[in-house]
Amino acid sequence: MNDYDKSIHSNPDAQAWAKFFIDTLAEQSWRIEDIDEGLMTGWFANAMMAMHDHVKRHWVGLTDEEVSDYWVAAFNENGLYVQTFASLIEAKLKEKNT
Repeated sequence: MNDYDKSIHSNPDAQAWAKFFIDTLAEQSWRIEDIDEGLMTGWFANAMMAMHDHVKRHWVGLTDEEVSDYWVAAFNENGLYVQTFASLIEAKLKEKNT
């Protein structure tokens, strides 16, 4: 699942997250036994952060395109962090809010 569309991370829509869960469930061939509290905690935490970031981003003036560009820049071709997403966003926020 390293090649999934990471734009979900900037999507605050609960229905999009639910659809992404169902699609992932099918793609990964998860069984009911695979879906535990840890998986659901991670899933909900990511969806909640997407909403938090969405609200915060609008307050400081970051566009969805800027966030998406920085999200892509945070990963190398193997899907591993080259530089943390947070540090890229923090730099952009400082630039826009100083």
